Amino acid sequence: MAALRQLMKESDSTDKDAQKKVSHISVVSRAISGLDEESKLSGPNRQLTLSKFANSDQGSQPQVASYVSSANREPAAAARKTTGSLKSVPAGSPDQSPTEIQDQVDALCPAVRKMGYTSNAKNLMGEGAFSKVYRARSNRIPDRDIAVKIVRLDDPNIPQAWKEYSMKRELKILKRVRHPNVITIYDVIKTRTRIYVFMDLAAASVSGHLEATEEPASEQTARNWFGGISNAISYLHRIDIAHRDLKNENILIDSNGQAKLTDFGFACFTYDRKSRRDVLSNTSCGTRAYVAPEVFNPPYNAKISDVWSLGVCLYECTTLSQPFRDDLPIQTLLRKQMDDGLVIPKRFRTKLSSLLQDLLHKMIEPDIRRRIHSEAILVHPWMRQTVRK
Repeated sequence: MAALRQLMKESDSTDKDAQKKVSHISVVSRAISGLDEESKLSGPNRQLTLSKFANSDQGSQPQVASYVSSANREPAAAARKTTGSLKSVPAGSPDQSPTEIQDQVDALCPAVRKMGYTSNAKNLMGEGAFSKVYRARSNRIPDRDIAVKIVRLDDPNIPQAWKEYSMKRELKILKRVRHPNVITIYDVIKTRTRIYVFMDLAAASVSGHLEATEEPASEQTARNWFGGISNAISYLHRIDIAHRDLKNENILIDSNGQAKLTDFGFACFTYDRKSRRDVLSNTSCGTRAYVAPEVFNPPYNAKISDVWSLGVCLYECTTLSQPFRDDLPIQTLLRKQMDDGLVIPKRFRTKLSSLLQDLLHKMIEPDIRRRIHSEAILVHPWMRQTVRK
């Protein structure tokens, strides 16, 4: 890891001054992309609501905001849209200097450009409440495009608690995680007003694939994708990390068809090394259609809740439908989840294999004492099944 150096000036300072004083955290590892809840590539379709302040998930740590995304949409219809709303002042104005023109078309500050990165502001891939994601290039990776997520620390809409606690926690997780089914992080560069996260550029998300094809994935395709993601989740749980925002928008598919987990803005540690005890989560966060019922009544075991969310992802992938309507009032939704559990409609029961239905019932199980654990998913007969010739 590169040494941390304090930046003393704003990111719009001159090239010379900014280059001298940049804070650079190099995270060259298999790591989680850090595409937090606010930086969904489907950002315009989703509204993030700050519902309340809750107790922290780690004892005496500062309080953090509770985030629950409650956007109502059709199942599997959250597209990874490229927004065209980002506009710049026309370049070439007689009142503009060459540097000012460059700053308008480049998404990066002068100091970051000096480090060998480029990103045109016109190549906006998506945006959310707290960040934007752009296509980018790096001198160190000359053979392909990468992506950069830019978080504006000077944005007054960003809760102070998130900047002081959640963001720092996410950066800790970025350094710790290395797994082939997690998106690769190349650099995290922090200035006084921005955080730049440079990462691999995935071809699409599972959500984007479902919308593009308008067809559910075959069981074999779903098995390939979710076998890898289940492996990543099991790994995270073994090192005492929970994701807390699993959904098909956060499962990316690379050019080789391999699934990669991303977006750890709501991730948390589930074990306190100081007290040497497991830690329950006190923060209600995630996306309503995917979160487990216990998330709305904290504290809860975030690892067990991850399994429910992953089950909803698998159900949506193989049926092109949601198991529960997310436009229902919270109390109505919770009653259906707790009283009825997963009810697979007849039109899907005739298409899905009995082994897949069994796994879905074990993952989307309202009783946390009976819900399957992440490691057991990997050895379930449906996951171990091979294609019959």
